[in-house]
Amino acid sequence: MYINFKLMYEKGILMSELATLIAINQKEAHLFQSIPFEYFEEQDLITYVKGSGSKEERVRLSTNGKALLDALTTKGMSEELLNTVKELIDIYDHYGKETGNTLEIRDRLNWFVNATGFSLPVIKSMVEEYLSSKSDYIMRLDNLIWKPQSSAFSIHYNLSDSKLFDMIMKKYKLPINFFLKPSEKRTSKDTWLFDIMKLKVPTRLPGEFYWTGAEKTDKEALARLKKLLFKEENT
Repeated sequence: MYINFKLMYEKGILMSELATLIAINQKEAHLFQSIPFEYFEEQDLITYVKGSGSKEERVRLSTNGKALLDALTTKGMSEELLNTVKELIDIYDHYGKETGNTLEIRDRLNWFVNATGFSLPVIKSMVEEYLSSKSDYIMRLDNLIWKPQSSAFSIHYNLSDSKLFDMIMKKYKLPINFFLKPSEKRTSKDTWLFDIMKLKVPTRLPGEFYWTGAEKTDKEALARLKKLLFKEENT
């Protein structure tokens, strides 16, 4: 089982609390004593099935509890991404448009960010622009991020089947072949470009923590490097 320790840290979840969630999910909470049910009840993470057994025997994860445990065992998930999912759904709701399954939106967005390196603010801005275009046909949010080629269930994500990817490519005039290139065929320059795309310069740190000695010049240096590498990709 993969454990997303970064998300645990961001949410302030203790190892003992994660272990409790797992035990409840496996219906083995009765093997433990002194489980702090009140805390999980307050967080709306558990519910109880009917019956004459003890709390430990009847406790189950609620919908929120299952979603939290799923996120905590998913690679790449972050508090920022989870918040962005909520924001994107709110934007779609504001326009009265269909969003699709929330877990599908979360999983597809997580894949999309890791596959492209695009920042969440860029993605949010693109979705807002798409909805404000007043097009006659607006894709469901989950399908905007990635739409299977057939109605049959598919887990083979592909950027070629993402309208969101296509829109960002066109708006920022990015080299599409770079993003569609299989990872095993990427050169060291490709890998370096992909890695720096994911970098975000932190704010308000002492000067010695920045490459160039300051936040502003670090951002400028990253922007120049990205521009240079993308220029070479386009030639």
